[in-house]
Amino acid sequence: MRGSVELVIKNRWISIFSLFFLGAVLFFQQEWYGYFGKDNYVMIHLMIEILLIVSSIAIAIQAWMFFPHVFSQKRLWMGAIFLSVGVLEIFHALSYKGMPYFLSESSAYKATWFYLLSRLTLAIGLLLFVFAKEKQALPFHRWMAYCVSLAYSLIWIFIIFDPNQLLPEVVVEGAGTTAVKNTLQYLAILIQSLCIFFCLKTLRSSSTLHLMLLVGSVYLIISDFLFTTYMSVYDMANLTGHFFQLAAYYFVFTALYYVSVKEPYQKLKEAKEQLQEKERFLHTITSSMGEGIIVMDMDGNVTFVNPKAEQLLLWQKDELVGMHYSHLIQEADATLPSHQHVEHTASMRTTDIQLNQMHESFYIRKDKTTFPGSYITTPFIENGNNKGFIMVFRDMSQQKRDQEYITYMANHDELTQLPNARFFLERLSDVLEQNNGSKVAILLLDIDRFKSINESLGISFGDLVLKTVASRIHGALPSEVFFSRLRGDEFALFVASSQADEETISISQRIQEIMREPFALQHLLLNITVSIGIAVCPDDGHSRSDLVKYAQIAKNEAKREGQRFKRFHPTMDKQLLERLVLEHDLHKALSRDEFLVVYQPQIDVHTGQIISVEALIRWNHPVRGWISPLHFIPLAEENGLIVPIGEWMLRTACRQLKEWHNQGFTSLGVSVNLSMRQFFQQDLVDMIDRILKESKLSSPYLELEITESMTMNVNHTIDMLHKLKKLGVKIAVDDFGTGYSSLLYLKEFPIDRLKIDRSFIRDVTTNKHDAAIISMIVSIANHLEMEVIAEGVEHVDQLDFLWEQQCRQVQGYLFSPPILPEQLPLHFHEIQKRSISYRSRVGM
Repeated sequence: MRGSVELVIKNRWISIFSLFFLGAVLFFQQEWYGYFGKDNYVMIHLMIEILLIVSSIAIAIQAWMFFPHVFSQKRLWMGAIFLSVGVLEIFHALSYKGMPYFLSESSAYKATWFYLLSRLTLAIGLLLFVFAKEKQALPFHRWMAYCVSLAYSLIWIFIIFDPNQLLPEVVVEGAGTTAVKNTLQYLAILIQSLCIFFCLKTLRSSSTLHLMLLVGSVYLIISDFLFTTYMSVYDMANLTGHFFQLAAYYFVFTALYYVSVKEPYQKLKEAKEQLQEKERFLHTITSSMGEGIIVMDMDGNVTFVNPKAEQLLLWQKDELVGMHYSHLIQEADATLPSHQHVEHTASMRTTDIQLNQMHESFYIRKDKTTFPGSYITTPFIENGNNKGFIMVFRDMSQQKRDQEYITYMANHDELTQLPNARFFLERLSDVLEQNNGSKVAILLLDIDRFKSINESLGISFGDLVLKTVASRIHGALPSEVFFSRLRGDEFALFVASSQADEETISISQRIQEIMREPFALQHLLLNITVSIGIAVCPDDGHSRSDLVKYAQIAKNEAKREGQRFKRFHPTMDKQLLERLVLEHDLHKALSRDEFLVVYQPQIDVHTGQIISVEALIRWNHPVRGWISPLHFIPLAEENGLIVPIGEWMLRTACRQLKEWHNQGFTSLGVSVNLSMRQFFQQDLVDMIDRILKESKLSSPYLELEITESMTMNVNHTIDMLHKLKKLGVKIAVDDFGTGYSSLLYLKEFPIDRLKIDRSFIRDVTTNKHDAAIISMIVSIANHLEMEVIAEGVEHVDQLDFLWEQQCRQVQGYLFSPPILPEQLPLHFHEIQKRSISYRSRVGM
């Protein structure tokens, strides 16, 4: 923009100077002529002609020299025309009247004809230059054009110097120019006017070429008019015409110099600056790119790399340039395109390259280390020709690590880092498909009572249990066993071996063995067990889904029967169906009033009195009859029915106890079990308070039994038990010593009574460990001023042992089985008599 403004200003000054020169010459021509004088005319004319000749020959030489760089047909023929003009002007100057003898006597005839031919040649040449379109010339055209120009000039020289004077006179001394000369001069004016017309038509304020040609053409026309008016070759008009001719040549020369030298140089300079700017821009882009760029020639040799490529490959640019690309990429990589498996010395051609396709390979650093990279190769096209190839690549190390991590996380459990269900099932399918006749055994296992752990201690503690159990089992398994976590607390593994039956038994036993050791988690010492179900292909099934289903059935059956592991048997399928039917009936049992509460007396052995009863639920199925709680309570816990069933049982027991109080059994209390789900109910306290008010039962007569598993969430347990104690009810710990025992909660929790589990009572007279545990529990309770009761007492020797240990309260079939509510008043005194008699028998 700035260059264009400067050019406009320059052109304006040229126009102003031209007008000034024109005025100066026309108004002061007499003074000029008087200053030089007629005596000096020939020398002045010669000096002017020398300048004209030099200008013409310079234009010709300039066109000759610049032709190999531009191959411009217009500029070439203009140079040839000015060569003719220059040669003709030389002979015009040498043959001018008054000049020394040259080939013949000088004369106005010869000089004027040389001028006229030079003038017409120039006019026609300028017209052709202005009107002709630019075309590309061939190298040999230069010699042809200049030879034609010289031949043209020589022909006219021979014609003019012919002694017979082949041409008419054009100047008569004293009379002036002839009609022939004037006609030719006017013809030149006409041609030059056409040039002026075209220049005016195409003139722009910033077009130096057309402005120069316009001014030069004007001066030439003025000189033409002056050359038609002089009377003598020595008069002022002729001299003035030469001045304007000289000025015209200057402007024409300047115009041709501008388009031949200055304008191309300026364009070259601008192009160079633009190229430098583009190079800086390209350098900035390539330096800022996060990808490496390698440019190669057709032989695969590196010609350019960007800074990122240097950084990734640990090579300097100077070291990489000239190196064959195959030194930078691992050839053995099967993912490379075909051209990247060639030998180092082989040349790389277009047909060998898979272009515009994304590939992956390993790149070799300077220190011989490698990194994964992705790249795309494109042809390097310059001026329509393929000069080589451009490879754009990037380091995929982090992406590979991310992909590996994503793949790992897609196939593994986030908590335990074991293979997940999807991965396990895929591997199991592969093993089954590739099975060559050997057996494939699948083992499913889950953690017993894990739901209670999760609900009582919270999810984070449950996660800790899962991680610890998974780690212990995984560490004990053979390395070839595929062990995974399916979901929740359920794990799975499979064994493919001809001895699969024996190996599954061995693995199951090993798992049970390592699970016997308690788990020290936070402040608790937990005894955790697992139940295992086994299914074997092809004995139990062939498909993946069947094996998983059958192992699930076997696991549930093992859990139901209290066994640690169990192999699938076809009868289990039937049992599963029965379980589903039972669960369906359980949903309707409460609305159909099929449940019944029975009561088992609790005896004070010191007095033989019935002090309380434990409420126990029974299900009287309309088709199956009486169903044990061992069968339907776990189902109710799983599907959540235990909450409404527990509320119904608590309401029933409180109403029944109030009815007995009204019958005169005023000292009797009742003990009711709370389930895990009930204990974590938000409205448990409000529900119990509402039931006590509805039944009008005094709260001290109600005892709520909780299990040790409920106490693991210490904060919740403390909060809940204190709220219950505010109601006035008593709190007992059921099955003490079988769960997650901790002396801490005996200190912190408001507990009134401990209940010794029947499992310790069963062999107390023959098992010293059971005896020691009972003795310890009783001692702890007595020292903490808690009541203690033993359940499951069925023999007198058991009663005798408990008496010796100062356990005052007992419960069991030795005194009475659970009985219907209407039978208790009938058998109340009978049971007390029986207890007194046992008391006398053991010497109490």
